[in-house]
Amino acid sequence: MGKYRELVFNITLITIGSILFVWALYCCGIGIDWRVFLILLAFAIILDNLGIMYTDIKLSLSPTIGITTFLIFGTVGAATLMVSSVMFDTIVVRKKIKNGLLNGGMFSIAYLVAGWFYEFIGGKIGIVSFSQVKYILSYVIISFLLNNFILYYALKVQGKILFKEYWNESVLLELGTYIVMIPVSLLLAYIYFKHSLLFFVLSLTPLIFIAYAFRMIRDLIKANKRLNAIYEMVKMINSKLELEQILDTIIEVISQVVSVSAAAIYLTDSNGVAALVKSIGNREGEEGFKENYFKDEGIIGKCISSNTTIAIKDL
Repeated sequence: MGKYRELVFNITLITIGSILFVWALYCCGIGIDWRVFLILLAFAIILDNLGIMYTDIKLSLSPTIGITTFLIFGTVGAATLMVSSVMFDTIVVRKKIKNGLLNGGMFSIAYLVAGWFYEFIGGKIGIVSFSQVKYILSYVIISFLLNNFILYYALKVQGKILFKEYWNESVLLELGTYIVMIPVSLLLAYIYFKHSLLFFVLSLTPLIFIAYAFRMIRDLIKANKRLNAIYEMVKMINSKLELEQILDTIIEVISQVVSVSAAAIYLTDSNGVAALVKSIGNREGEEGFKENYFKDEGIIGKCISSNTTIAIKDL
């Protein structure tokens, strides 16, 4: 039943997104300067790849390019750019065709509907002024809410449980970055209309350095947390504490460093049978752990028989 529901959802999302996109192109046209559009698309793809994954949500500066494109070219132009960017990143870079089609459908719906609402309430395309801020804010919030509503339901249909633990925190963080991007996008659109194309491109370039700097800082913080975790675990193992206390500390440290819905420690006996000795996490996550695993039984059994680490990026 779960797989059927996921299939229906996927087909519905891709179909609605595709129909809306084709209809918008047919009725409204795209109306863009392709040279500028391709430059913006290149920046959007680069910024998207420099994004930071936070559970199932990617935080990046690419929406700045999307908002800027919207201010310059309007609803269909911005939707075309965002759909092209996310599909390129997902299908070409990450080699996930299904996810690319789903993301394309999601972005098509979110950015087209938000743009049409912007125009409906009186927002103007090609005009960069403080009087437009309230309309731009509505565009950003509606596209954001639609994206996250669809994403939330998609993850729910797929049966993912990790995202529930961090959803509110990650969504608020992402919304904050979107709102901060509005004045930057207004400035970039103003530069486009008032200055040369070369100056506009030069104005976009700092975004890449900022995104790269944030990514480097994030990587350093993660590396530091991992080193501290290793240090704490080694210290506990070398201590004279009881095994139960050592296991409690190890699993607690692991859960703090790695974003997981549940974690467990198994110890093997002389016959190679792994017995569950400690687990932590939410109820749904812990239900996935069996009391015992034999050699070659499941992922844990394969770890035992091969005596190696098995890392799976996405179950």
